[in-house]
Amino acid sequence: MRKYSMKNILCAFFPLLSVVFVFCVSWGIGAVLQICFNNNAEDLSDGFENKLSSSLQITDVNANMFWFVQISDIHISKFRSYDQVEDLRSFCLDYLSLIYPDVVIVTGDLTDAKDFRQYGSMQYEDEWIAYSSVLNTCKQYTSKWLDIRGNHDTFNVASQYDARNLFNKYAGSRNMYNKSVYQYIHKTSFGLYAFNGIDIAPNPGPGRPFNFFAVLNKDLLANIYEISLMTTLNATIWFGHYPLSVTTSPHDLRKLLLTGVAYLCGHLHTLLGFFPQMYVVHKEGFMELELGDWKINRRFRIGVFDHDLFTFKDFTFKKSMEPLVVFTNPLDARFSIHNKIPIHKIVQSTHIRLLVFHLYEINKVQVYINNKLICNNTSSEKNLYTCSWQPFLYSNGIHKVVAIVTDELDKSYHNSIDFSFDVRVPLQLSNMIILLLDFHILLRMGFYAIAVNILLLPALLKYSQNVHIRMLWNLLSEACPQITYYIKNDFTFWYLTIYNFYLCIGPLSVGYFLTDQLGVLFSFGIYTSSTLLTGSLKYLYVSFQMVMFTLVSMFCVGDFGVHCRNRTKQSLHVRIILSLLISYEIFASFSFFMSYGWISCFFNGLNTWSLILLVFLFQKIKSKS
Repeated sequence: MRKYSMKNILCAFFPLLSVVFVFCVSWGIGAVLQICFNNNAEDLSDGFENKLSSSLQITDVNANMFWFVQISDIHISKFRSYDQVEDLRSFCLDYLSLIYPDVVIVTGDLTDAKDFRQYGSMQYEDEWIAYSSVLNTCKQYTSKWLDIRGNHDTFNVASQYDARNLFNKYAGSRNMYNKSVYQYIHKTSFGLYAFNGIDIAPNPGPGRPFNFFAVLNKDLLANIYEISLMTTLNATIWFGHYPLSVTTSPHDLRKLLLTGVAYLCGHLHTLLGFFPQMYVVHKEGFMELELGDWKINRRFRIGVFDHDLFTFKDFTFKKSMEPLVVFTNPLDARFSIHNKIPIHKIVQSTHIRLLVFHLYEINKVQVYINNKLICNNTSSEKNLYTCSWQPFLYSNGIHKVVAIVTDELDKSYHNSIDFSFDVRVPLQLSNMIILLLDFHILLRMGFYAIAVNILLLPALLKYSQNVHIRMLWNLLSEACPQITYYIKNDFTFWYLTIYNFYLCIGPLSVGYFLTDQLGVLFSFGIYTSSTLLTGSLKYLYVSFQMVMFTLVSMFCVGDFGVHCRNRTKQSLHVRIILSLLISYEIFASFSFFMSYGWISCFFNGLNTWSLILLVFLFQKIKSKS
């Protein structure tokens, strides 16, 4: 039995390692460039340009302010409950009744729309009825409820006017939709504030799993541009389901959203807890603020406009409520945007201001700056607590303000932010990295890099007479003869090359990507309902299939050929690797069957046909030995 050293394994996976290296370097360069452009410490000396903003000084008077609440990704499910409906109802009764925001925004994935096996997907009216029920409870505690569709809300929905689009029947904003974009103008005695909702979910919306990226087209961009032209506003908040990094045209969309102070979104669910806070200030001059999901993490956000200073804070819903504290003056130094927010008002203000919402009576709120007590007991008016200060003492550098809230149970809670009048503090890399990258471009370029390596590297090894290529061939022959055996045989080489080339350009599957309409899957998109839906999830799926199937089949089929030639028995670990490959392909084919019908399993060049090819190659080698 042949023993395989680490050298054997590294040589066998040399093509994969080279591809991963190129992809990681490209990813890193893209991230560094984006961070350099977006995360410089910013001089805040430039003036605020919005002439509509009130010139009133910020004092201790409870005026010129309002607040809103955002939640996202509720995922109400008919088959799998995480108590999110019951907790959302409790949130409205216990929290929202205290906060009483002017506006509530729900940024998509109102329902789950998955079947009981979690493979198939469709719109279930029971889920929408449950959402409508909790909506009726919650609407008592806000002036306006704004919601938008997420990708789950479009699973198997052929168009916005399809009868299966239950958003049109049960959502709070069902009567406001127009061309995937709608605008709500919040009118106050001190100005006008726009909340612009953008629905950039795929239209038509295929079933899962190939419905993850937002798809932009010229008509949708034109509609967004049209609504962005309204300038007689104090401030604009944009909101949608998708972070810009998972749209097909993030750069075009950023240019349109620059009229706003912030873009609020969800969709990414904290990425399994690795990125609980995803924020970025784009070079176009607006914030993108992703909010963690309600489904599992029970996240919600309070946003505040105070004398046109915009601030926010994210919280986690808990049955035992802790004080919800939001500083409104001064601002968090990470989000001081000089051209959108009147920073000069902070310098001219007479009082520190913070909102406090709590189930219990507040005994006192103490304020410290740089560990020095400024107010031992702040004055209060309803939920607003104020503390007299002299901002000129903090005109340079970065400072920390701390509020210690003590309730009637004599429990104390600490809250703090860093503030600055002359510089915007850069965000941490972990906050920004996911929102800065263009996943559509990165995954597409990664697919191209993998395809070129998979198609050309074996051909170079087989046919090139270059001395360096020959040296690599000799090294590979010595370290891993299975790979060279596979490449050296014309029939194995050409069958695999043609298969990989087909994966790049050919129809990969035919299936019911919409419940009642056949569609065709390509590496670059899905063609269904007379529409080509692009999106990078297909690139990722095909890239994984190409790399895994090519390397494992080359190694295992080549190893089988070597053992047939030498009349020896294949080693156990090779059989295990082959069994894992076969198991994966069967599982993937079954997933297609459950998601898009039996026809997508049968006419499936990705997984089903790869198994047929694998069996054929083994039989061909056996017959030649």
